[in-house]
Amino acid sequence: MNNEYGIQLYSIRDLSSQNLDAALAAVSRIGYKYVEFAGFFGHTADEVLTMLRKYGLEVAGSHVSWGEFTPEKIDAMIEYHRAIGCKSVVIPAFDNKEESLEKLICYINSAEEKLKALGMSVAYHNHSVEFIRTDYGKVIFDEIVNRTNALIQLDVFWAYNAGMDPLEIIEKYSRRIKTIHLKDGIAAKESESGKPEGRYVGSGNVAIKDIIKLASKKGILMIVESEDLKPSGEMEITACMDYLRREG
Repeated sequence: MNNEYGIQLYSIRDLSSQNLDAALAAVSRIGYKYVEFAGFFGHTADEVLTMLRKYGLEVAGSHVSWGEFTPEKIDAMIEYHRAIGCKSVVIPAFDNKEESLEKLICYINSAEEKLKALGMSVAYHNHSVEFIRTDYGKVIFDEIVNRTNALIQLDVFWAYNAGMDPLEIIEKYSRRIKTIHLKDGIAAKESESGKPEGRYVGSGNVAIKDIIKLASKKGILMIVESEDLKPSGEMEITACMDYLRREG
Protein backbone atom coordinates (compact mmCIF):
# COMPACT_ATOMS: atom_id res chain seq x y z
CA MET A 1 0.00 0.00 0.00
CA ASN A 2 1.58 3.25 -1.16
CA ASN A 3 -0.98 5.67 0.25
CA GLU A 4 -2.20 6.62 3.70
CA TYR A 5 -5.99 6.70 3.99
CA GLY A 6 -8.58 8.40 6.10
CA ILE A 7 -11.92 7.06 7.24
CA GLN A 8 -15.20 8.93 7.55
CA LEU A 9 -16.49 7.82 10.94
CA TYR A 10 -20.05 7.66 9.60
CA SER A 11 -18.85 4.35 8.15
CA ILE A 12 -18.62 2.93 11.65
CA ARG A 13 -21.53 4.83 13.19
CA ASP A 14 -22.97 1.69 14.76
CA LEU A 15 -19.95 1.79 17.08
CA SER A 16 -18.94 5.48 17.16
CA SER A 17 -22.40 6.63 18.23
CA GLN A 18 -22.19 4.31 21.23
CA ASN A 19 -18.48 4.43 22.06
CA LEU A 20 -16.32 6.93 20.19
CA ASP A 21 -13.16 5.77 21.95
CA ALA A 22 -13.71 2.17 20.82
CA ALA A 23 -14.41 3.35 17.27
CA LEU A 24 -11.17 5.31 17.12
CA ALA A 25 -9.28 2.35 18.54
CA ALA A 26 -10.78 0.15 15.82
CA VAL A 27 -9.95 2.40 12.88
CA SER A 28 -6.38 2.81 14.14
CA ARG A 29 -5.99 -0.96 14.55
CA ILE A 30 -7.37 -1.59 11.05
CA GLY A 31 -4.78 0.76 9.59
CA TYR A 32 -6.37 4.12 8.89
CA LYS A 33 -4.20 7.14 9.66
CA TYR A 34 -6.73 9.96 9.36
CA VAL A 35 -10.26 10.35 10.67
CA GLU A 36 -13.07 12.58 9.52
CA PHE A 37 -15.70 13.14 12.15
CA ALA A 38 -19.48 13.00 11.72
CA GLY A 39 -20.46 14.26 15.15
CA PHE A 40 -18.83 14.08 18.57
CA PHE A 41 -21.64 12.45 20.59
CA GLY A 42 -21.42 14.79 23.56
CA HIS A 43 -17.66 14.60 24.05
CA THR A 44 -15.69 17.73 24.89
CA ALA A 45 -12.88 18.86 22.63
CA ASP A 46 -10.35 17.86 25.29
CA GLU A 47 -11.79 14.35 25.45
CA VAL A 48 -11.67 13.97 21.66
CA LEU A 49 -8.10 15.25 21.50
CA THR A 50 -7.04 12.78 24.18
CA MET A 51 -8.53 9.90 22.19
CA LEU A 52 -6.83 11.01 18.98
CA ARG A 53 -3.45 11.18 20.66
CA LYS A 54 -3.96 7.83 22.37
CA TYR A 55 -4.47 6.08 19.04
CA GLY A 56 -2.03 8.11 16.95
CA LEU A 57 -4.71 9.46 14.63
CA GLU A 58 -4.79 12.72 12.71
CA VAL A 59 -7.90 14.74 11.89
CA ALA A 60 -8.70 14.98 8.20
CA GLY A 61 -11.82 17.04 8.75
CA SER A 62 -15.28 17.13 10.23
CA HIS A 63 -18.74 17.06 8.70
CA VAL A 64 -20.77 19.87 10.22
CA SER A 65 -24.44 20.65 9.64
CA TRP A 66 -24.98 23.85 7.70
CA GLY A 67 -27.09 25.05 10.63
CA GLU A 68 -23.89 25.39 12.65
CA PHE A 69 -22.70 28.12 10.25
CA THR A 70 -25.26 30.68 11.38
CA PRO A 71 -23.89 33.90 12.92
CA GLU A 72 -25.07 32.71 16.34
CA LYS A 73 -23.27 29.37 16.22
CA ILE A 74 -20.25 29.65 13.96
CA ASP A 75 -17.72 30.97 16.48
CA ALA A 76 -18.34 28.14 18.95
CA MET A 77 -18.19 25.59 16.13
CA ILE A 78 -14.86 26.96 14.91
CA GLU A 79 -13.37 27.03 18.41
CA TYR A 80 -14.28 23.39 19.05
CA HIS A 81 -12.62 22.29 15.83
CA ARG A 82 -9.53 24.39 16.46
CA ALA A 83 -9.19 22.73 19.85
CA ILE A 84 -9.05 19.22 18.33
CA GLY A 85 -6.66 20.24 15.56
CA CYS A 86 -9.23 20.09 12.79
CA LYS A 87 -8.43 22.47 9.93
CA SER A 88 -11.21 21.46 7.55
CA VAL A 89 -14.93 21.79 8.24
CA VAL A 90 -17.18 20.23 5.63
CA ILE A 91 -20.84 20.94 4.93
CA PRO A 92 -22.26 17.55 3.92
CA ALA A 93 -25.67 18.63 2.58
CA PHE A 94 -28.53 21.08 2.89
CA ASP A 95 -32.23 20.89 2.08
CA ASN A 96 -31.79 21.91 -1.59
CA LYS A 97 -34.47 24.61 -1.53
CA GLU A 98 -33.85 27.80 -3.51
CA GLU A 99 -34.09 30.09 -0.47
CA SER A 100 -31.80 27.76 1.45
CA LEU A 101 -29.24 27.82 -1.36
CA GLU A 102 -28.96 31.58 -1.02
CA LYS A 103 -28.44 31.24 2.74
CA LEU A 104 -25.88 28.49 2.18
CA ILE A 105 -23.87 30.67 -0.20
CA CYS A 106 -23.83 33.47 2.37
CA TYR A 107 -22.84 31.11 5.18
CA ILE A 108 -20.01 29.62 3.14
CA ASN A 109 -18.60 32.99 2.12
CA SER A 110 -18.75 34.32 5.67
CA ALA A 111 -17.18 31.15 7.08
CA GLU A 112 -14.46 31.08 4.43
CA GLU A 113 -13.26 34.52 5.49
CA LYS A 114 -13.21 33.60 9.20
CA LEU A 115 -11.59 30.22 8.69
CA LYS A 116 -8.94 31.39 6.25
CA ALA A 117 -7.66 33.87 8.84
CA LEU A 118 -7.16 30.92 11.22
CA GLY A 119 -5.44 28.65 8.72
CA MET A 120 -8.63 26.61 8.29
CA SER A 121 -10.98 25.95 5.40
CA VAL A 122 -14.59 25.20 4.55
CA ALA A 123 -15.55 22.57 1.99
CA TYR A 124 -18.79 21.28 0.51
CA HIS A 125 -19.47 17.56 0.13
CA ASN A 126 -21.70 16.44 -2.71
CA HIS A 127 -24.37 13.82 -3.04
CA SER A 128 -25.99 13.15 -6.43
CA VAL A 129 -28.59 15.91 -6.29
CA GLU A 130 -26.00 18.68 -6.59
CA PHE A 131 -25.29 17.65 -10.19
CA ILE A 132 -28.93 17.58 -11.31
CA ARG A 133 -30.74 20.76 -12.36
CA THR A 134 -33.29 21.71 -9.75
CA ASP A 135 -36.91 22.56 -10.39
CA TYR A 136 -35.89 26.21 -9.87
CA GLY A 137 -33.40 25.94 -12.71
CA LYS A 138 -30.05 25.80 -10.93
CA VAL A 139 -27.31 23.18 -10.66
CA ILE A 140 -26.22 23.35 -7.04
CA PHE A 141 -22.68 22.13 -7.69
CA ASP A 142 -22.16 24.93 -10.23
CA GLU A 143 -23.62 27.53 -7.88
CA ILE A 144 -21.22 26.56 -5.10
CA VAL A 145 -18.21 26.41 -7.43
CA ASN A 146 -18.97 29.72 -9.12
CA ARG A 147 -20.24 31.79 -6.19
CA THR A 148 -17.91 30.70 -3.37
CA ASN A 149 -14.28 29.86 -2.78
CA ALA A 150 -15.18 26.74 -0.81
CA LEU A 151 -13.13 23.64 -1.35
CA ILE A 152 -14.89 20.69 -2.93
CA GLN A 153 -14.97 17.35 -1.17
CA LEU A 154 -15.87 15.06 -4.03
CA ASP A 155 -17.82 11.96 -3.14
CA VAL A 156 -16.90 9.80 -6.11
CA PHE A 157 -19.80 7.36 -5.76
CA TRP A 158 -22.52 9.98 -5.55
CA ALA A 159 -21.02 11.79 -8.54
CA TYR A 160 -20.96 8.50 -10.45
CA ASN A 161 -24.55 7.79 -9.46
CA ALA A 162 -25.52 11.19 -10.93
CA GLY A 163 -23.99 10.17 -14.27
CA MET A 164 -20.83 12.22 -13.82
CA ASP A 165 -17.25 11.04 -14.35
CA PRO A 166 -15.35 11.47 -11.06
CA LEU A 167 -12.02 11.45 -12.90
CA GLU A 168 -13.06 14.40 -15.06
CA ILE A 169 -14.21 16.34 -12.01
CA ILE A 170 -10.94 15.69 -10.18
CA GLU A 171 -8.95 16.86 -13.20
CA LYS A 172 -11.06 19.97 -13.72
CA TYR A 173 -11.22 21.09 -10.08
CA SER A 174 -8.01 19.63 -8.66
CA ARG A 175 -6.94 22.99 -7.22
CA ARG A 176 -10.07 23.04 -5.06
CA ILE A 177 -10.15 19.37 -4.13
CA LYS A 178 -8.01 18.53 -1.10
CA THR A 179 -9.97 15.44 -0.03
CA ILE A 180 -12.27 12.97 -1.73
CA HIS A 181 -14.62 10.37 -0.37
CA LEU A 182 -13.39 7.09 -1.77
CA LYS A 183 -16.66 5.21 -1.99
CA ASP A 184 -17.90 2.38 -4.17
CA GLY A 185 -21.29 1.07 -5.16
CA ILE A 186 -23.87 0.33 -7.83
CA ALA A 187 -25.61 3.31 -9.42
CA ALA A 188 -29.40 3.46 -9.38
CA LYS A 189 -29.58 2.90 -13.14
CA GLU A 190 -27.47 -0.27 -12.76
CA SER A 191 -29.32 -1.67 -9.78
CA GLU A 192 -32.12 -4.21 -9.88
CA SER A 193 -33.86 -2.24 -7.16
CA GLY A 194 -33.62 1.00 -9.10
CA LYS A 195 -31.90 2.57 -6.11
CA PRO A 196 -28.22 3.34 -5.52
CA GLU A 197 -26.51 0.60 -3.54
CA GLY A 198 -23.36 1.11 -1.48
CA ARG A 199 -20.55 -1.43 -1.58
CA TYR A 200 -17.25 -1.68 0.22
CA VAL A 201 -14.35 -0.18 -1.75
CA GLY A 202 -13.35 -2.38 -4.66
CA SER A 203 -16.63 -4.29 -4.93
CA GLY A 204 -18.79 -1.87 -6.90
CA ASN A 205 -18.78 -0.27 -10.35
CA VAL A 206 -16.88 2.95 -9.60
CA ALA A 207 -13.43 3.20 -11.26
CA ILE A 208 -11.71 2.99 -7.88
CA LYS A 209 -8.26 1.95 -9.17
CA ASP A 210 -8.11 4.86 -11.61
CA ILE A 211 -9.38 7.29 -8.99
CA ILE A 212 -6.72 6.16 -6.51
CA LYS A 213 -4.00 6.68 -9.12
CA LEU A 214 -5.22 10.16 -10.06
CA ALA A 215 -5.84 11.31 -6.48
CA SER A 216 -2.40 10.06 -5.46
CA LYS A 217 -0.83 11.93 -8.39
CA LYS A 218 -2.66 15.14 -7.43
CA GLY A 219 -1.78 14.85 -3.74
CA ILE A 220 -5.43 14.50 -2.71
CA LEU A 221 -6.17 12.77 0.60
CA MET A 222 -8.54 9.84 0.11
CA ILE A 223 -11.11 9.34 2.87
CA VAL A 224 -12.86 6.00 2.74
CA GLU A 225 -16.59 5.91 3.33
CA SER A 226 -18.77 2.81 3.35
CA GLU A 227 -22.40 3.25 4.24
CA ASP A 228 -24.22 -0.04 4.65
CA LEU A 229 -22.97 -1.59 7.93
CA LYS A 230 -23.04 -5.08 6.37
CA PRO A 231 -22.67 -6.98 8.62
CA SER A 232 -21.11 -4.18 10.72
CA GLY A 233 -19.27 -0.93 10.18
CA GLU A 234 -16.04 -2.38 11.50
CA MET A 235 -16.18 -5.35 9.13
CA GLU A 236 -16.98 -3.12 6.15
CA ILE A 237 -14.09 -0.75 6.75
CA THR A 238 -11.82 -3.75 7.28
CA ALA A 239 -12.85 -5.08 3.86
CA CYS A 240 -12.11 -1.65 2.38
CA MET A 241 -8.65 -1.61 3.92
CA ASP A 242 -7.93 -5.18 2.77
CA TYR A 243 -8.63 -4.05 -0.79
CA LEU A 244 -6.51 -0.92 -0.43
CA ARG A 245 -3.56 -2.92 0.89
CA ARG A 246 -3.73 -5.00 -2.30
CA GLU A 247 -4.48 -2.26 -4.81
CA GLY A 248 -3.80 1.14 -3.24
